Amino acid sequence: MKKTVITFGLALSFATSSNAALLISGISDGGESGGIPKSIELYTTTDIADLSAFWIARDTNGAGPWDTFQKLPGVPLAAGSYFYIAGDTASETYLNDAGFTVGLKNNIAYVNGDDIIGLATATTAGAVYDSVGVVAQGDTNFYRNSFAVRKNTSVTGDITSTDGANFTITGWDATTFAGTSGYGTYSPVPEPSSAALLGLGSLALVLRRRK
Repeated sequence: MKKTVITFGLALSFATSSNAALLISGISDGGESGGIPKSIELYTTTDIADLSAFWIARDTNGAGPWDTFQKLPGVPLAAGSYFYIAGDTASETYLNDAGFTVGLKNNIAYVNGDDIIGLATATTAGAVYDSVGVVAQGDTNFYRNSFAVRKNTSVTGDITSTDGANFTITGWDATTFAGTSGYGTYSPVPEPSSAALLGLGSLALVLRRRK
């Protein structure tokens, strides 16, 4: 029985770590005066010792290719935490006042609704593994004067699907942005395989105790 428990533990660990990643959980091209807040929200499902292993990439106006890369600061980020990037001082002030503490102020987040933002592990196109701003055909301003929040069912990086598959867009409203449908609300739902393994692991522990 002990051997069975160890096997379940290894399987669960593999399934969980394979889905763990730093993801783009939100983006805003706000409707306040001056178009603020212009910002990016990141979320991690696992402890990250040093965020400088990641880069923000931008495809300005969505015309391709990725034209700007910005390295994230060398700070840790705990599992289940958010990291906020503001595009300018006004956006930084707005986010901080709304309770979203800014970790980086940089022009990379000074976005318009047609800019594509990506996450990468290096400054090459092939290293981009997640993105927001990939629009449906004919839609050139996915989040203009709006904000987009990642759907809880979207738990891995994606650069191939249009945003409708991974994000919910909401027309700008300050109350909603800081409320139950805005920033700070992404809560990823485990994939069925991970949930099943979690259940099996729990069952194995119960059987072991009964033994």
